[in-house]
Amino acid sequence: MRQLLLFLVFIRTKKWQFLGSVILVKINNWHFALTAAHVLDERSISVLHIGSGDRVVLLRGAYGSTVLPGSGKREDDKIDIGIVRLSEETVREMQEDEFLVLDDIYDLDTATITGHYVFAGYPRSKHKGAIKNGEAKAALYSFAVDTAPLADYQTANLDPNISLLLRFEKQNMWGPQGQGNGIASPTGISGGGVWLIGDAFATTPIKPLLVAIALEWWGKLREKKPPKRVLATKIPVVLSVIWDRFPELRPYLPKSPDKDRSG
Repeated sequence: MRQLLLFLVFIRTKKWQFLGSVILVKINNWHFALTAAHVLDERSISVLHIGSGDRVVLLRGAYGSTVLPGSGKREDDKIDIGIVRLSEETVREMQEDEFLVLDDIYDLDTATITGHYVFAGYPRSKHKGAIKNGEAKAALYSFAVDTAPLADYQTANLDPNISLLLRFEKQNMWGPQGQGNGIASPTGISGGGVWLIGDAFATTPIKPLLVAIALEWWGKLREKKPPKRVLATKIPVVLSVIWDRFPELRPYLPKSPDKDRSG
């Protein structure tokens, strides 16, 4: 599961501030960074970088995000997807094996409401000093989870064809210090990946496939937001944004996504 860190540079203070995570994908010969739109929104006040291994790379390219809802507030955006078509200069600073390809993304005809999943990213509480002396120092955290009940989608007014809700209940999970202990809070996972791993007890393992981009963690009970849930947007929706924004790639996408989902 290949991921990279995403950072924000504050020009005034010359300090790094961690924002979230980013998935790198290659479609044909085009390279993309996929993350949450609210992460890319921060570029209005500063410059974004990604950390690759121990390298820090400027996030150059053509930026695009799902449109804001009628309220004009990103926090009301239920899709919240940001895409950067990376510039050639940035790609030259990366490694090709850091990019997923379409074979790493799930079959668009596969249902993803039920099953076992892993979501991964870089919790903010564990990465306060992620960059030191110009080098990125971070550890990827992953969590095995299952889906939330369909009733939660109804409560949150979410379309299960677009969104994926996952349970994240620390008290029921096992960490290095036992059940419910030593487990990092997923705050800061915005832009991280969600992988379908199928049946955890299957005799024949399957290849984990990227199925969604994680947006936020609902740790506490809020209006129309069930607590202890991770909200993610499914990959077909992400591909529909690429379909709309980059028509040159349509012949290389697995099939024509539902364009109405691109916001």
